[in-house]
Amino acid sequence: MTRRRLFILFSLTLGALVAAWWFHDPAEGPEDRSQRIRLAARDARLASFAKQTPAEGAVVFLGSSTIEFWPLAASFPGANIVNRGVGAEPVHELRERLATTLPPKPAGAVLYAGSVDFNTLGRPAPEIARDVAALITDLRALLQDGTLAVIGVNAARDTTPGRAAQLAVLNAGIEAACREAQPPAFFVNTARPPLRTTEGRLNPAISRDRWHLNANGYALLSAWLREAAPSLDL
Repeated sequence: MTRRRLFILFSLTLGALVAAWWFHDPAEGPEDRSQRIRLAARDARLASFAKQTPAEGAVVFLGSSTIEFWPLAASFPGANIVNRGVGAEPVHELRERLATTLPPKPAGAVLYAGSVDFNTLGRPAPEIARDVAALITDLRALLQDGTLAVIGVNAARDTTPGRAAQLAVLNAGIEAACREAQPPAFFVNTARPPLRTTEGRLNPAISRDRWHLNANGYALLSAWLREAAPSLDL
């Protein structure tokens, strides 16, 4: 991304956050204020997509902050890729904006969805799995025969054994949806070392905070993606 585009993206995001703070309602609670600021940042991010003109035949990366923060150019040098990740975005919001934020005639897509619903919103795993399955159906229809890879939802650093069991239910549902898609989607299994510890938690050695990967974590995930979906040509 050029310096000019980085400056424009930074200006849009900063302007949205300042506006969200300036026009706030003093009577609103902390949760309402946090949601309003999140939506302002999301709107700025979506506006930045509209200003980009990616080449046809790109592989589009879709999902929440794990996708938005992915250093794609460094991970896949020379590949025709587009980042359409939006931080803190639950599945239903991604479904709503899916068709309008895909680049023209994508060759394939990489999807990471369900983490916000599971780790932040605390929704039941079976419900999230059904929503991700519907999202996969929507995306498969838009891609037609293009390659689709779906990344399993990561654990958090503080995932408990009970939550780890629920996360296994979620990822099993997502993997089943990948098998049932027509044509099938590739599933990238993240429930294994060294991404996870033996206790089922996100490995601190390859993560930068509670949920997000560091450079080593992204290098590992990139290798797993290439291995699972070689036809993406990354």
